[in-house]
Amino acid sequence: MINYKKALSLDEMGSILQQVTENTFYLAGGTDLVVGLRSTSLENLCLVDISDIECLRSITEDESFIYIGATATMTEMSESTLIKKYCPALAQAASVMGSVQVRNRATVGGNIMNAAQCSDTLPCLYAYDAVLSILTSTGKCYEKPIRELVTGICKTTIPKNEIVIQIKICKRMTISGFAKIGARKKVTISKINGCVLIEPEKKDNIVTIYLGAVGVKPTRATLLETCIENEWRTMTGQRMTLNETIKHAAQAQIEEAIPTRSSKYYKRVAILGLLDTIFEQLERVRI
Repeated sequence: MINYKKALSLDEMGSILQQVTENTFYLAGGTDLVVGLRSTSLENLCLVDISDIECLRSITEDESFIYIGATATMTEMSESTLIKKYCPALAQAASVMGSVQVRNRATVGGNIMNAAQCSDTLPCLYAYDAVLSILTSTGKCYEKPIRELVTGICKTTIPKNEIVIQIKICKRMTISGFAKIGARKKVTISKINGCVLIEPEKKDNIVTIYLGAVGVKPTRATLLETCIENEWRTMTGQRMTLNETIKHAAQAQIEEAIPTRSSKYYKRVAILGLLDTIFEQLERVRI
C-alpha cells in the first residue's frame, strides 16, 4: 500500500516532516526515486510530493548571493542567465546530465540528496562552496555547507525528517569549467568528471578543483590545483595546455584518490582528456 501526500507550501511541508518514517520518500522529478523504488518493498510506503511548492522552483539573486530552489530542474539551471553568469561550470554540468527528457524532470535537490559517486552537479557545488538551506520538522531552517553533506555512497548527514529547500552560492568573480567522461559521448553516466574554478582577482590559492567518480564524494585535487595555478600565472595570452608537470600531477592525483582499484588505470588516462576539455572552456570564457 502506498500513502501519497502532496505539499503545496513550506508550512504544509513542515507538518508532514513531523510524521515521516524510514519508509517516507520525497518526490520532485522522480528520475532517481522511481529507479530506486524498484528494489524497495512497497509495503507502508509514503510518497511526499513537493513538486508544486512554487518557491522551491525559483532561481533568484540579491547583492551577495544567488539562490537555487531545490526543485529547479537541470534544464532550468542550464538555461538560467544567473547561473551562466556566476556559475558557468554548474550550468554546463546541468546541460549534459542524462537525456533531454531526464533534464526536464531531474531536480538539483534530488541530485544532491541522491549523493551518487557519479553526480555531475556535486563537484561544481563543492567547488563553488555552496551552502544548503534545510527545513526541519519544527518548521525552522538552518544552513549546512555542502562539503559537509556526503558521508558515503548515497549517504548524507541529513535525516529523513529534514529536507533541502534551497542552495546558496556566493557571487564572486570566477572562471570555471566542467567536463565528464563516460562510456558514450551523450546520455552517459560519468566514469570521471570534474570542475575547475579560478578566481583571478585573488592573491593566492586562486584555483579550486574537485573530481567526481573517484571517491565516495567529490575529491579535492590539491596536487592539480598547485600546478594549474602556476601555469595560469605564467601564461602570456596563450591557451592553457597539458604540459608534462600537469600530466604528472593529474596522474598522481588519481593514484592518491583510488590507489587500490583497477579503474585507476583507465582514469589515469581519462583525466587528461577531461582537463583538456575544461581548458578549452576556460579559454573561451577568458577571451
